[in-house]
Amino acid sequence: MTVSTDEVLIILPKGHTLTVDQVKVAIDTATLLVSRIAADCGGDLIPAELKQIELYLSAHFAALSDYSLAITSETDGCSNGKLTYGWELGEGIKGTPFGQQADLLSGGCLASLNAPAVGIYAIGAI
Repeated sequence: MTVSTDEVLIILPKGHTLTVDQVKVAIDTATLLVSRIAADCGGDLIPAELKQIELYLSAHFAALSDYSLAITSETDGCSNGKLTYGWELGEGIKGTPFGQQADLLSGGCLASLNAPAVGIYAIGAI
């Protein structure tokens, strides 16, 4: 199941500079990962859940490829206070609100697929 570019564009923040082709690449990437989820730890997820995961995961990959979304500033009209925020690059799936939503919908399955392997090393005799 593949989400449409229109579905992804609806949930992306206004002001992005992404093209339809860039969003399509993000969808293709998300589709591969959702197929892996369905075959692995997300085997109990129903098709509607997998489609929502694919939607938010597509937005996650799209957002990571648009630098204009990485840092955003807002000014409060009343107090002229300024707020700047951005994605947490380097945080993997939790680096964007979209990735966090996809992981939540997957029941944590998505983050577990990307968890680093743990190794135990011993020096000398145990």
